[in-house]
Amino acid sequence: MNNVFSFGEKIPEYEMKVLNEREVRASAGILFLFAMISFLNSWLIGDFTITKIFVVVFLVEFTIRVLINPKYAPLLVISRFFVRNQDVEYVGAPQKRFAWLIGLVLAVVMFYLIVLNNMIGPFNLLVCVICLTLLFFEAAFGICLGCKIYNLFHKQKAELCPGNACAIKDRVAIQNINPVQWALVPMFLGLVFLTANSSLIHANTHNLSADTKGSADCEIPDWVKKIGHEEKWKLHNGCTGSEEKDDMKQVVAPVVSPKAEVTQKLEQKKVEHKPQPDKDCTVPQFAIDMGHEEKWKLHNGCTGSEAKGDVKQAVVPVVSPNADVKAEHKPQPDKDCTVPQFAIDMGHEEKWKLHNGCM
Repeated sequence: MNNVFSFGEKIPEYEMKVLNEREVRASAGILFLFAMISFLNSWLIGDFTITKIFVVVFLVEFTIRVLINPKYAPLLVISRFFVRNQDVEYVGAPQKRFAWLIGLVLAVVMFYLIVLNNMIGPFNLLVCVICLTLLFFEAAFGICLGCKIYNLFHKQKAELCPGNACAIKDRVAIQNINPVQWALVPMFLGLVFLTANSSLIHANTHNLSADTKGSADCEIPDWVKKIGHEEKWKLHNGCTGSEEKDDMKQVVAPVVSPKAEVTQKLEQKKVEHKPQPDKDCTVPQFAIDMGHEEKWKLHNGCTGSEAKGDVKQAVVPVVSPNADVKAEHKPQPDKDCTVPQFAIDMGHEEKWKLHNGCM
């Protein structure tokens, strides 16, 4: 059990427990790669799914490293496979455990904020930058910043550091930097600045913006809308002109003629009033007098051959869609406009008044 819950390997040559720096550095490079991918995915696309997955993996990895045993941490096992043919470089385990404890605390904070509470803000960004910085220095330069902090809180300074950095020694000639080398650094940075602001870089952007693109090329993706970068996306893809049609398309409402609307309503009524068997479909006299035989049959579900009675065929006048119906049924003076009881029973008061010019 003690072999499971331990930290570092005991080597006879050293008094303290040690770790293989090559494995540690390789695992830092793997973590930095996926940390940068998740960070950029959240920053540029606005999707935090990959970030949440990475935080969970980061938390599990460092929990195993600090609280159980580094030799069982999955990423350290993968790193051991890739560097298995390289010479071992031993480093002290105590300072590494302190550095990884810092990583574990950051992982717990990120897990609480992002995964459990879905909180997004500047504090999350600060924690991400700290993690990326620690991983980058370890992977790129072999410098353990957490180990540097270890010396501030422990009287016994860290021993057996990567590259033997803890031992006091004089630099050899190949490690010295002369004035010419120092001068080349700001010159190089100035060249980068001038290149970034030159027409060589911005000419392509101008030509891209000037190109005319079709509406299909200028449709803004959903992920751009989620992060509110519509204008930047349009500028980058040359969609700033009048050809942009993503959210500017005019909605054309279909024009329905009055005749088509009446036909649609009649079809709907036919469905609602299907013919019923064994029903008295004799057309009443008042419906015949009003010329509403067909309407009465339709209303009472008597549109089939079961309609009885001496029913006159009603001639349906063709009304122009633009004609004013009220003009055909103008109110007539001295006319009795009292609605009969049968029209009230049928719910046809308005139709009766319209038919008899009592509007």
